[in-house]
Amino acid sequence: MNESKNIFDERERIGFEKLSILNSIWNIDKLGQTPKYYPVDASGITKTGKTIVMENKDRTGYTLSYFEKEGTVFVEGHKWAELLVEANMEHSPLYCNYTKDGYAIVFQVDTLKSTHLDSKRVHVNSRGYEQQRNEGREFEYKFELPMQYAWIYKLDENNKVATLIRKRQSK
Repeated sequence: MNESKNIFDERERIGFEKLSILNSIWNIDKLGQTPKYYPVDASGITKTGKTIVMENKDRTGYTLSYFEKEGTVFVEGHKWAELLVEANMEHSPLYCNYTKDGYAIVFQVDTLKSTHLDSKRVHVNSRGYEQQRNEGREFEYKFELPMQYAWIYKLDENNKVATLIRKRQSK
């Protein structure tokens, strides 16, 4: 259990570092990590005063081309529900995924809240999910987010800047 806690802590730290690089383009005011066990990883305020919340996902086992070939990025059912609650609270939630080849795949959740998403029931097999398995939760539902609705950014971790590669397709 202690090992999985350290895995999650490290992923949170790395995710916020990458989010900070994205903020070189976004310029979100008061960007900061949320308290531990909060439903999302970070929040801030836009120039217009709107609250923006972000969920970071470390997908460093995958490349951008993998997700483009698959055509989707998955999101856990409970996480999608939390992001939809944020959207219904008039916040602007973002679901940010970081690949091993230095890309960020970002979904603007409030633009997808009325979109039908395919889902799959999958076996939980990650080292970090040992606690879930011990609690008898061996399966979970994941939704598939279509890649055409994602913003794609290239992250330059040396210079701490991001470049927009592709805008999302309008619905």
